[in-house]
Amino acid sequence: MKRTLQFVTCALGVAGPATVLAQTPDAAPAAPAASTAGASGIASEAEESYPVSATFGVGYRLNHANFVETEGEAANFGTQRLSFTADAGYDITDSISASVSFGVDKELSNTFDRPGLGGGLASGGGSTHVRRATELRDVGLGVAWSNFYSIPVVDIGLSAGLDGQLPASKASRSAGYLFGLTPSLTLDWSIGDFSSSLGFSYSRFFAEEATQKVNCDRFPEQCRISGNDLGVPLGLHDVSGELKLGYKFFGKLNTSVSYSLGNSWGAVEFEDDVFTADMAQTGLQAGTGYHSTRIAASYKLFDKTSIGMSMATSRAVYKADGSGVTMPFFDMDSDLHHRTSYTVSISQGL
Repeated sequence: MKRTLQFVTCALGVAGPATVLAQTPDAAPAAPAASTAGASGIASEAEESYPVSATFGVGYRLNHANFVETEGEAANFGTQRLSFTADAGYDITDSISASVSFGVDKELSNTFDRPGLGGGLASGGGSTHVRRATELRDVGLGVAWSNFYSIPVVDIGLSAGLDGQLPASKASRSAGYLFGLTPSLTLDWSIGDFSSSLGFSYSRFFAEEATQKVNCDRFPEQCRISGNDLGVPLGLHDVSGELKLGYKFFGKLNTSVSYSLGNSWGAVEFEDDVFTADMAQTGLQAGTGYHSTRIAASYKLFDKTSIGMSMATSRAVYKADGSGVTMPFFDMDSDLHHRTSYTVSISQGL
């Protein structure tokens, strides 16, 4: 039997570096941010003894709403995005590696956006169509320790990772996000061409304030009327788990399906007193939970060149009306199915 290392994707991507807890129940979680999984994977797959490795990738992502006809542009939820990524890894020892990752996103179509007051991250604002500017992703840093222990008899390998995230995106900087730290633990087992992994992670985000603030230099009228504090708590803690199953065909075609589940909570606790409104949120502010699935396939064209395709759906756990749990494999609740997305990518290692 051989063991394959597969680190769990950080919760940073789902909860976001400064996740807003007061979301609408069906608000789609943010796109995942960089983690050590990509860069550490490069290092583990490299057959050369040279300790430094790098890879570059290009990806095209669109959601299912692009295939659904609507009555007009105002009702179109379709999004299209082109992404450029670069990962670098360094093998400190045979089992310990370090990595750094960068990314740039380019919007190819007008994106349906729901900005909060002053254009912030809070939900519930007016709906508009915007062509977002090309922007950087948050910078990912990571250290991975692969197979540091093997459970006897069952032959299950344990791996650990520590990821960091530096705010480079507009969303992170506008929310006052300073830094994110995510330790993770993964159990993996394989037999033949079949592999499986179960990963757990905890994320701790650090921000300037516990609630969202308005940039008064950009929105002076907002600050003049109601001040710079939106009163929306940021998600400063996040826990998540992921189960991933994979199978390799013909030695070059890798397929996988994964399911993740998690939730976030904030740094503020609202009091419940005689001045509290009936509809106000009180107590410790926590999210409603999120879950997502991803079905992926990648084919190795050449020694260090791969192409990939995937379908992913990210959802809040509960439906907007609270009637039940959402379907994580495909967006069946909306007429446009816009919470399900497809990605085509190509990567080249050095």
